[in-house]
Amino acid sequence: MKLRSYYGDVLADTWFSKVLTFDDAGVSDHPNHKALPEGVKQLLQSLPDGPAKPRLFTLISVPKSGKYVGILAPVMAKVDLYISKTMLYYDVLITRALENAEIIPAGSKAPSEMNRTLMPVFVSGIPAYRTAFQAMLAHKSQLEWFRWLYLLFSRYMWINEWTEVKN
Repeated sequence: MKLRSYYGDVLADTWFSKVLTFDDAGVSDHPNHKALPEGVKQLLQSLPDGPAKPRLFTLISVPKSGKYVGILAPVMAKVDLYISKTMLYYDVLITRALENAEIIPAGSKAPSEMNRTLMPVFVSGIPAYRTAFQAMLAHKSQLEWFRWLYLLFSRYMWINEWTEVKN
């Protein structure tokens, strides 16, 4: 496995707490991107268990309809978060009302209270967007016409959501 032979040495010589990579949809459906999460997962599983073992997070690929909303992405994410919080509130409220009416047993957990974990989200401001833009400009060979569209309209330039992969 090339990944293990190359990155295994890096892992042995460097301490870090998290590894960030693509999910198995690969964001752009690129075969190399799609293969990375499984390769990294296997690599991390080959490391000895312990408190210093890095955690693996994969970037959540979004459908094409949401990929190219550009600077609207953070606003849309905020609206989504507000709607989710409102739904959680009503979920708990309805569960408590059903308990009070003795329709369900007291002490029941609302579905929203079960296995609830916060999803790590990274939101870029203007300075971070500029940094990412300048980083791409440093790779002139990559700047095909469609990459300019990506730089201008991609949601991933503004917001990234991550999910942890359990070993």
